[in-house]
Amino acid sequence: ETGEIVSGMAYMYHHNNTAAWRTVEMIELLNGARKPGDFIKGLDLTEWIDQINAGKGRFQTRGLEEATTMVDRIANSVFSEYWAGRRTPITAEDEAFQDKHGHHKWAHKHLQTMYDAGHLSGLGNSPQARLDRIKGKGLEKLLIHPELKMAAGFAPDADLSEELLDAVSPVRQGLSASVRDRDRIRQEIAASRNMYLPEMLDDALMGLAREVKGKTSEEVYQIVRESVYTAVFAHEVGHSLGLMHNFGGSDDAVNYFDGYWKLRDDGKVGPRLNDPISDKEIDGKIYNYAYSSVMDYAGRLTIDGLGVGKYDRAAILYGYSNKVEVYKDPGSVPQRWKQWFDGRSEILQFFVLGPQAVHYTTIYNETGPKMYLDDNRMLVDAGTLSTDLSQASVDGQTYYRVPYVYCTHGRSDLSDSCLTRDFGADSMERMQHFLAEWDTWYLTRAFVRGNLGMNNNTYANRYYRRIYNRIKQWHDIYGLYAAFLPQFYAPQTLNAFLTDPVNGWGGNTWAIQNAFQYLVETILMPDVGSYAKRPQADGSSLWQAGGGGNLSLGVTDARYYSTSWSFGGQGGRECGYFWYECLERIGFYVDKVMAMMAISDSRTNFVARANPIDIREWHVSYYNTFSESIRTINAALQSGDWSRVGPFRDGAGKIRFPNYAGKLTTIHPDAIDPAADFTVQLYFSLLGQANFMTNYDRAFLDEAQVWIKGTGKGPEVAASNLVEFTDVDSGMTYAALKRERGAGKAMIEQAQALFLRSNECSGPACASNVNANQRAVATAELKKYMQLLKAVAEMSFLMNYGHPLNP
Repeated sequence: ETGEIVSGMAYMYHHNNTAAWRTVEMIELLNGARKPGDFIKGLDLTEWIDQINAGKGRFQTRGLEEATTMVDRIANSVFSEYWAGRRTPITAEDEAFQDKHGHHKWAHKHLQTMYDAGHLSGLGNSPQARLDRIKGKGLEKLLIHPELKMAAGFAPDADLSEELLDAVSPVRQGLSASVRDRDRIRQEIAASRNMYLPEMLDDALMGLAREVKGKTSEEVYQIVRESVYTAVFAHEVGHSLGLMHNFGGSDDAVNYFDGYWKLRDDGKVGPRLNDPISDKEIDGKIYNYAYSSVMDYAGRLTIDGLGVGKYDRAAILYGYSNKVEVYKDPGSVPQRWKQWFDGRSEILQFFVLGPQAVHYTTIYNETGPKMYLDDNRMLVDAGTLSTDLSQASVDGQTYYRVPYVYCTHGRSDLSDSCLTRDFGADSMERMQHFLAEWDTWYLTRAFVRGNLGMNNNTYANRYYRRIYNRIKQWHDIYGLYAAFLPQFYAPQTLNAFLTDPVNGWGGNTWAIQNAFQYLVETILMPDVGSYAKRPQADGSSLWQAGGGGNLSLGVTDARYYSTSWSFGGQGGRECGYFWYECLERIGFYVDKVMAMMAISDSRTNFVARANPIDIREWHVSYYNTFSESIRTINAALQSGDWSRVGPFRDGAGKIRFPNYAGKLTTIHPDAIDPAADFTVQLYFSLLGQANFMTNYDRAFLDEAQVWIKGTGKGPEVAASNLVEFTDVDSGMTYAALKRERGAGKAMIEQAQALFLRSNECSGPACASNVNANQRAVATAELKKYMQLLKAVAEMSFLMNYGHPLNP
């Protein structure tokens, strides 16, 4: 006895009851018990309710067949071109090494070869060094939007002090560091103290809302409370018994509840791309059975509602009685169990004929119900295990250990597995569910509804990590392997592997394809409002927000661009005394910025590097996988030509987006204004020029740059390779490289198009059939556009060449 007083406290009831009531409110809204205009003051949710009840969110995922262009570009990338003629063939010795040690250890030495070649390495490539060249310049202040000030915790009209710039400016990385790290640190502190934070239930509650639709308020309330308390109490008791968090519980399909596989086995068990969820599985609530440990943070409230899982029992048996489980009959491919354990549910092998992944449904098809049935498992002493822990020897007979996936908070939320608040057993399933939840429940994120703890700052801190940084990190390992595999395999082999859902990474490709689609749709999301098709100053036409339109976009198709407050009326307001207490909704502008941060961020955090002193820094961003698409998108952003890239109205009057993983060559005559204003244009160009340059690809910088001739701030290029525009007001000539669909070229051509229709133009080259009013509009638009052209020219010089006295 030490005399110490050890105490603990668990405060569970108030928040859980409050959370249960929030779910009741949502159910009443979906069931019609609440009027569509009452849930959020002044917003009619009739169409949104119909959309949700029909099971159709705004975001529509793309099929794997629409990833053809994406995969072809990966298979024939600059990395593949580099290794052509010098590839390292896989040998039988390589296969044997992987069988014994796993593909991770085998890959390390070859990753070093790739790193030394400069592929995705940080050698000689410092995005922050390029950003530092903008610091303190007038250009930096142009990037600061009032919405960003609020996201960093400042008032929207706050002066641009050094303190504010340090916190907000993308040049100084203050905002990105804050939103990326603050919530993570808070979660890690909670995890290290075995605390289950209130907001950890939020996403799960929304999943339950649809499941219990049709029940009375009291029934819903009791169902939610029972599910919450079963999961939370079991989770906390697990901590009391010595269990750490296990965020691999939702990945471990081998050890799901038996009910999962009894529903899944309908005679055809395969990846969801080939074997979509059936009505029987939906009615049987199959994902309620899809976990192995209550020590995970569930992605739906009913997950964990069945109590302790197979992992939890196995962990207690090992910890308290030194027993482990083995299979009586390991099936026809017994090495699978070691592979499943070593790969933490992800089995990847590099064979002579090509890379191969083993899907979890393949394992089930190899073993059948013997994989999960209790009567095929038995307990043995842990001391009988082999040194690699994969087998046990009992009375001269060899048994294969039942493999459990374990992944605690130190490794969580870094890639496409070991995730918090997820469900689904592979990358495709998890991404599919995340995309549906993120898009569907925009209302519960963005609208305050009296929540005093909600503001722009907490919104950014919470949802960058939960949504946008998660999408960024999802791509990291995919992007790394997309550059790694060409070292061994030709384009045709890579193409087959990346599109095969069963024996390859078809599901991973689907996930990355749709994650990228989601990010770009966020950046180019139109504002809520009434739209009319209006002629533009350059002679094109565009559906634009404003009065008098016959196209109305609500929250089923668009998002509110700006933050708003309730200023009351008739002598008072009930929301509070100060204006900031009357916040109604968070503007989607900050989501656009967070999406741009995620799409451009090249920093990585790969756990399990080769050794403790391995300080290799890999630079991986979505640009590595979608370089051509991103350059095309940038050209549209900088020129305002939305015909190929922007949202559009299809023949049936529905709002659609192009396939951003595709070629982006189709022209849509009914393009819609994507609410991508001056700061969005500058932001994308800045982050792109800082991050989208590799040792083998300068295309983004080359295509994006604009310079003023005769100033020494641009390259010396033959006139035949240039496009030029002379500003009449200043007399300066702006130039860009003549690159097809390049951003710089598009900007010069846009300025020229405006000039030819403006009052600045005289002579036969000027546009005809333009009236005086149209010329006045074009003149004003040209002067406005020149501000963007000048800003990009300054940015291009600083990013490409720096300051001669301060390199």
